[in-house]
Amino acid sequence: MSSYYDTVRYPSVFLQRAKDYANFVTLSQSPGFQSGASNWDVRYLFASRVICTAPEWHLLFLDGFFPEHLMEVHPCIQDLISGPLDLQLAELWEPQIVQLCQPDSLGYVWAALAPFVRAERTRAVERGNSEEGDSTEGELPSTPERPRRERTQAVYDHFVPSDSFVIGSSSPNRPPTSSGASEHSIGYRGKVYAPLLEDATIRLASSFVRCVLNYAQPINKAGPFVHFRDVRLTHRYQTSIENVTVEAIDDGGLQLLGRNGALLQVALLEGKRAFQTIVDGKPRISDELLAQLVGEALALSQSETSLALSTDVMSILAVSDCVKFFRFKFSPEFIQNYETVPMLDNMEDNFLQVDSTEWLSIKTPDHRELIVSHLLAIISWADTLV
Repeated sequence: MSSYYDTVRYPSVFLQRAKDYANFVTLSQSPGFQSGASNWDVRYLFASRVICTAPEWHLLFLDGFFPEHLMEVHPCIQDLISGPLDLQLAELWEPQIVQLCQPDSLGYVWAALAPFVRAERTRAVERGNSEEGDSTEGELPSTPERPRRERTQAVYDHFVPSDSFVIGSSSPNRPPTSSGASEHSIGYRGKVYAPLLEDATIRLASSFVRCVLNYAQPINKAGPFVHFRDVRLTHRYQTSIENVTVEAIDDGGLQLLGRNGALLQVALLEGKRAFQTIVDGKPRISDELLAQLVGEALALSQSETSLALSTDVMSILAVSDCVKFFRFKFSPEFIQNYETVPMLDNMEDNFLQVDSTEWLSIKTPDHRELIVSHLLAIISWADTLV
């Protein structure tokens, strides 16, 4: 059966299927109600009245905040997009990688990526042994060749910081969403071939994200810095039902210091060891994973223990070497009504809209450019709000 994420695109589809499910109040009063979002399933997606728009190569929500180009960003970020070039990451270990890739921030990103490259090589070797002549299946498809920058010791005295970016009204250059999109997909995904842990996924995503955050913002920035948070936070709120709470624990995130001295959560990070659902070699968002993300966003939006930067909650999902950006759109009417509204209510404001990007792999330059562009846009978006 197709997943909720791939099928419930419009209120009409929701209403067709919602008749078999209960609203949030009824669900919360039933035996076995789960207060922890990590245990949620499809029932909670219907109870939360979720509508998922089709994934795009960029979040339309951030249009107007993307930089028009990335030619003048900090040289470290340019090198991050270009990648480790000719380094054979599968053959090297962290001390070698860090010393070969300067500054250290880059070295730690590529050192965190190396285990995933080794896993890919293992899969290619094993597939090659079982299917002679088919050793390339499972690797990322080729992308148009990018100009190769000569590797030199970068001088980081002059660059255009985030508060000086030329911001465009449209998204940056990106893979098309039409027939050409398949050329830029993350490629075939099979079973995991190495003992990669969830912590390895979080380490790779956090190393990449903090490298961008740390070099995109000038040292004398006038406003608060958007910085990476390693500490896991618990977001909790009391529902309208007595003694019924909802809570969720994230895997880190982006935050900044507000004017009142409180830390405001800009985006949440959720990491998974491997893709939970793969259909014909293509990863899918399972109902349980989507429900967990929705629960985290709901909990932050109404949290009694942490503060969201905006009524729109941003999340970064990291799985293996890939990331996907999410935006959860909460209207005041939705927050006020969603727990008790009848399941077949069709008022537009009583739905939770979930927007997301395509899967973006840290292994490939075109995708790294899109990840960087989204992070820069999130910084600019956060700056405008504070």
